[in-house]
Amino acid sequence: MEKITNNFNPIFKDFLQSYLEKDVGTSDKDWLKNKLKQESLNLTDEALDQLSSELAGGVVSFNETLASIDNSRKQGQKAEAWLATKAEESTKNVTVDELQAVEGFLQGSNDRLLRSLKAAEQVKSIAKTSVEVVAEQILLDDFNRSSADSNARYEAAIDEASANSVYGRNFFDLVVKDKFTGKPLEHYQVMFGKTVQETIDMIAAADTAGQKFIVPKEMVEEVQKALPGRAVLDRLGGSKLINLASNPLSGSKLINLASNPLSSKIIEKCLTGELPSVINQISSADSGTLIKSIANNAVASGVLSSGMLDGLEKVVGKKVINDFGGRELLEQALLSGNTEGIKVAASGALATCVNKGLVKALPANTPGIVVSGLASAGIENIKVLSQVASGKMTMPEALNRMGDMNLAMAYEFVWGKYAKKVAALALNYIPVVGPIVSTLVTAGTLPLVGEKVRSLVFQGLKKVVPVVKTVARKAYNTVKSVCSKVKNFVCNLFSW
Repeated sequence: MEKITNNFNPIFKDFLQSYLEKDVGTSDKDWLKNKLKQESLNLTDEALDQLSSELAGGVVSFNETLASIDNSRKQGQKAEAWLATKAEESTKNVTVDELQAVEGFLQGSNDRLLRSLKAAEQVKSIAKTSVEVVAEQILLDDFNRSSADSNARYEAAIDEASANSVYGRNFFDLVVKDKFTGKPLEHYQVMFGKTVQETIDMIAAADTAGQKFIVPKEMVEEVQKALPGRAVLDRLGGSKLINLASNPLSGSKLINLASNPLSSKIIEKCLTGELPSVINQISSADSGTLIKSIANNAVASGVLSSGMLDGLEKVVGKKVINDFGGRELLEQALLSGNTEGIKVAASGALATCVNKGLVKALPANTPGIVVSGLASAGIENIKVLSQVASGKMTMPEALNRMGDMNLAMAYEFVWGKYAKKVAALALNYIPVVGPIVSTLVTAGTLPLVGEKVRSLVFQGLKKVVPVVKTVARKAYNTVKSVCSKVKNFVCNLFSW
């Protein structure tokens, strides 16, 4: 995390300084396009125009959506009612199949978030790239579809069978079990790097107790040869114990997904219902039921995500960037003013880092609306934590606000002005890697402010994180014991 922060900080400082010095008559979009052009990104002029429009416009749209949620909550309206009204008002035509896929993304992400909060190293490294996460979902979908077609007794799932199950490279990721008894049969890790050697090094360093490793089929032979003592496969199942298998994991498909997700047929089919919805399927669900579930899942993941801010103080440390000329204006905006410009600058800096491969958790051409949403959340984190510390916001209000931010992002990705099908797909992994990316923005901002603001943020952090971890611990035990949904437990604790 420290290396990524060191990459992001000077870029963000440069963007923010430039924004503060921009001509009053220059629009945010025009400024951002010119600034991105200076970064020598591998984008055409048309692509730069579209990206800057999505980033600047996305910030405005996110702020408006967040304000709308806040206003409805003050009037006593529940999240699901707000989302149902806004979805109906939207000009985006979202089918029931697409709603089903989005619900599946959020529910599965919540399950992984809960396990993430159990990992001691949760914010010290980005444990999964978006490509690895999607690879897992492809394997799960394919195996379970084959099992259903052949009426087999097997079921593949994200492993949550033991207290040691977390979402990280050194723990079990996937499990195939007997769907009638629930008995785990085989455990797997999906683990691979950009090269064969990187994959070999990763598996060699991993905890190997009782598990098999899945890598792209193009790597299997060389990795197995280098590590004869490890079980290296390219699919789920297909063993003496499990006479059913998924299709092999294809490296070429994954490379295409990483380099050009906007045209990926896999993504398109997942979101249009041509393939089963990712992680879990909802049978015969109507749009009203799905929207209610999406709203509650989004809020729940927002609350749980705030627990992943733990470690922020260690990442930032006492680092101070002295050659920044806008400290007073920045502090004033963060504590009591309009942060729209800060969010625009943060969005531009984050988009630059993503495009250059400095933030590997997101594909290089992640849609601008996703980037602006995460950047905006990173700035909102500072506002929430400082207000908790100063007594301007109670703990329930703070956690509700965290939930609101995630609900706003979910709405923007699916129904908002700049919504795209591929942005909706991001809900599959954003609740897992998103908090780390948002924390990166938060950590990049704090060295630019003085001790007063920094101290308030850290004080707020010490109040919020323990509460969220307690909630997560209770949710984990409750969900595990009574087969309840994460969203139900978390949302019942707060006003939504």
